Amino acid sequence: MRAGLLTETITVKTPTTTTNSVGEQSTTYTDKATIKARNVINRQTRTNDNGDVWLPATHTLEVRMYQNISDYDIISWNGKIYHILSIEIDRPRMCKRLEIAEINETAIDEIPTIEEIPTDE
Repeated sequence: MRAGLLTETITVKTPTTTTNSVGEQSTTYTDKATIKARNVINRQTRTNDNGDVWLPATHTLEVRMYQNISDYDIISWNGKIYHILSIEIDRPRMCKRLEIAEINETAIDEIPTIEEIPTDE
């Protein structure tokens, strides 16, 4: 893999789960690494999430093979957050191919919290 092809800068974030005194778990993402990548394939499909039609972007990125990236990490790129669908190792080209999909934050925001759920009282 030639270095001149790596034109995109991505941030890899790793999950950290903490437990409070009540036993409630919360997951936060901390920056793991900022690396260079190459955007190989762009595609969009029409998706219906919770009655909301949106066009999630799916990309295939290539990074150097020695980068420590797992399926549990998320990618921050161009102001959007993506989760990793698959990681493919290409040994002849010495790279990893990451297939990533955009996370629908509007669907996540529509999930009600405990305080918002109506009760019969």
